[in-house]
Amino acid sequence: MYKGLLSIIYVFVIFSRSWYPLGEASESLFNPNHIVVLEEDRILVNDPVDKEYPIRSINFILDEEVAHLREGRGPGEVSPMFYKRFTKFSNGDILIWDAGLSRIGVFTANLTHKRDLTWKTFEAKIYQAALINDSTLVTIDYSENFLKAWRINKTGFNESDLLWQHSLSKSPELKALSNPLMLQTLLFANDGERLLIAFKYSSLIMNVTEAGVQYLTDGPENIPIPNPQINGGFSLPDINIHPVGAIDISVGEDYIYVVFSGRIVSKSELQEYASDIDLLLEQVEHANRLWVFDKSYGDFVKEVNLPKSAKSFQVIGRKAYLLNTLEDYPKITKYQLPDDL
Repeated sequence: MYKGLLSIIYVFVIFSRSWYPLGEASESLFNPNHIVVLEEDRILVNDPVDKEYPIRSINFILDEEVAHLREGRGPGEVSPMFYKRFTKFSNGDILIWDAGLSRIGVFTANLTHKRDLTWKTFEAKIYQAALINDSTLVTIDYSENFLKAWRINKTGFNESDLLWQHSLSKSPELKALSNPLMLQTLLFANDGERLLIAFKYSSLIMNVTEAGVQYLTDGPENIPIPNPQINGGFSLPDINIHPVGAIDISVGEDYIYVVFSGRIVSKSELQEYASDIDLLLEQVEHANRLWVFDKSYGDFVKEVNLPKSAKSFQVIGRKAYLLNTLEDYPKITKYQLPDDL
């Protein structure tokens, strides 16, 4: 009797510390590069392979599309090209930064278009836009005062709505962002009254609130933001020289989660995949290292391994959704978070 009870306890302890799968969705996917969990089992998918409907909302349980945004330049339409960034309002609405159209759109969770935010021409082109909270927006542009916070008005924002601006000189760790191409590689997650920013080619994590930049922390790798140049012009880092950093960032109930790569592609890999470089790049876009940071102060807590490599990883409540596109077909798997996460 006691042996049986001990066995049950042992299995329960091991089970509770593991990643317990709760289902998967694949039929509604083409080849997505990012997911955002709007609510449990309602997932926003950025799927640029689908040229007609690049952004779609899927019901995870039914594994089917329930709403979409059409490709185009009209109201509520999106570009199939370039990167998109998604942050959420507290009522479930979504703010979408569409780099292809240089457009900031507000949509309901059902992808009904509500309005676009307008702004006057500033000193430099906007490269990124994301919410801090319901009334405050951050933009990132190619200027010395690269990071700006704005109070959102009825139509958008203009010079009189500027709350603060943060210069590159205030944060020496960010000086390499004078390379405008690096401004395209930032990753975002907003949570309550703040915006968290991760860097695709660095191990830095930045916390931004209405008051300004609250902290700039680092994981154990200490990888700086690179500033690559070719013949005097700007470029993105060579993946066989500089490591890839963050793959995705998400915020849960207790922690900040960053999927981190740290990978440098070897010369032998470049030779092996010379005839299929797209497959190599797809592998580089995945990682199975999960960095866990304290939610309040941003201190690094620990590193754990994901159950499989992720191209995108998002947490809501005690559930995690992991996107992998390297298997036989693209798949989103839902997991119960281990008790220690």
